[in-house]
Amino acid sequence: MAERDHDFTESDITSGFKSKVHCGIPPKASHTRSIIFLHGLGDVGDTWIEYFESISRDDINYIFPTAHSMPVTVNGGQSMPSWFDTFQLVENPKKENSEDILKACAFLESVIVEETKNGIPTERIILGGISQGGATTLITALSTKFKLGGVILLSTYIVLREKIPKLLSGANKHTPVFHAHGVKDTLITMDWCTNTHKKLEEWFDNLEYKIYKDLGHWVCIEEFKDIGLWVDKVIPS
Repeated sequence: MAERDHDFTESDITSGFKSKVHCGIPPKASHTRSIIFLHGLGDVGDTWIEYFESISRDDINYIFPTAHSMPVTVNGGQSMPSWFDTFQLVENPKKENSEDILKACAFLESVIVEETKNGIPTERIILGGISQGGATTLITALSTKFKLGGVILLSTYIVLREKIPKLLSGANKHTPVFHAHGVKDTLITMDWCTNTHKKLEEWFDNLEYKIYKDLGHWVCIEEFKDIGLWVDKVIPS
């Protein structure tokens, strides 16, 4: 699994927060766990089938929503899949579209509700995402009243930093979190990642932190092996 070379590229949504039809990997046996994973800017959900197939478990329903396309300011207004408009890809942006971000979080909560209707308790649902998808996942995990089974944050960053104290529900303070990053990431640098992790330590008390020395702004085989082991540890079959 090599680094994906995108132009500030990470994920996908629209105003009003609609998502395209979910793709995924259905359970091959009795469905007892679920993983909902959000792609990054400019990507689509289908991308993640092959990665999660490498660590798939028969009782897990894997769900990979694809956001609708929207003009993305940081990419010169080019239309692409995006969970929210990004004005600047910097650690402390002067401007953020909080309305879009919170709509994305509401959408993600609606996918959680869909899974509970299939008989899966929220404590056996893992939310995850990469880059912009990870940022959306993080805000959802911090703000939701649902107690989750786990949170996966890959090559990601914090949005709505100033609003988090008011959004924080506390429901997932003790929820296991897998936070991973690549040393060679030039989009979200290691210094930025380190600062992000320090904040995560304030919000969560059950963190697993992995750094991959040859990884850029994408994922790798070793990382996914670690994710598979972590998933079985935090929500056993």
